[in-house]
Amino acid sequence: MEGDQTEDSLTRAVDYALGKLTREAPASSALTVRAFYRTGSVDVKDLSNAISTVRCGLQVDLGTTLVPVVALHDENTVLSLCGLRFQ
Repeated sequence: MEGDQTEDSLTRAVDYALGKLTREAPASSALTVRAFYRTGSVDVKDLSNAISTVRCGLQVDLGTTLVPVVALHDENTVLSLCGLRFQ
């Protein structure tokens, strides 16, 4: 496995973040999310699977972009999600 993070831990992180973003969102809402992940720490397949798993439970449309980066805020940050909700 390439990354330090498991698919389960990524799924929990994505579920938490998207849950915050979709809270009280009408069903006709759309989301766009950019997932910045540190290469070598996150396996892109695991991240993609985690997003797909969470997407199935959402009642809104979701568009995602996965962005590999060399570094994030600090050495312990491996994933950063940035999202917008359109109503």
